Amino acid sequence: MGTVELIAPGRLALCGSVDVDTVAELEQSGLDKINRQSSAEWMVDLSAVTRADSAALAMMLSWMRSAEEKKVKLMFTGLPDELQALAGVCGVDVLLPIV
Repeated sequence: MGTVELIAPGRLALCGSVDVDTVAELEQSGLDKINRQSSAEWMVDLSAVTRADSAALAMMLSWMRSAEEKKVKLMFTGLPDELQALAGVCGVDVLLPIV
C-alpha cells in the first residue's frame, strides 16, 4: 500500500507501492493536499517508493496538469532508478521536472 504524506509546507512524500491497484487513491490524496495548501511551489519526494509502474507516471503527469492549471510549480525528487528508466522508455522523462 502507498501513502502520500504532507511533510512540510509545499513538500509531499510519496511512499510504498504506486501501481494500478493503489494509484487512484494516491492521486486523489495528493491532489487534495496540494489544493488545501497555498504554496506556490511543491516538491514531491519519491525516495520512499518501493514499487511503481506506468500508473505512477500517469499520476505524476496528472498532478502536473492540475498544478499548471493553478499556476503552481511542481517538481519531483528522489525517483527510484526503475521509475526513472520507465519514464525514459515511455518518453515522458523530458516532461517531468525532476530535481
